[in-house]
Amino acid sequence: GNVRTSTFMDLSDKPVETMLERIRMTWFGEAATTGMAGYKAGKGITWLEKKLEDRLMAYIKGAKFIAMGLEPMIGYLFAKETEIRNVRILFTGKVNNLTHEDIRERLRTAYV
Repeated sequence: GNVRTSTFMDLSDKPVETMLERIRMTWFGEAATTGMAGYKAGKGITWLEKKLEDRLMAYIKGAKFIAMGLEPMIGYLFAKETEIRNVRILFTGKVNNLTHEDIRERLRTAYV
């Protein structure tokens, strides 16, 4: 990415709001900000994880338009991992008797 490791190291002992302000202008800043807002609203850490993964998927979807290179293969791999993750979320939700809305809320964005 475009955020240096030293930035995270410098911010590791600071409040989360300080880190969010520093990374707000990066490619995943919006996802981190909305994810953290949902987490603070009581939606849980999975809400933040979902927002970050959806942002990564939006970035990887651009690989569909590259004819030569590793990008399409990496996009395909990430798409398969996301499909497997969604199946696990679906089955876990069914086993735990979650409502359809709760399960849909947890599903990740698909590659297609």
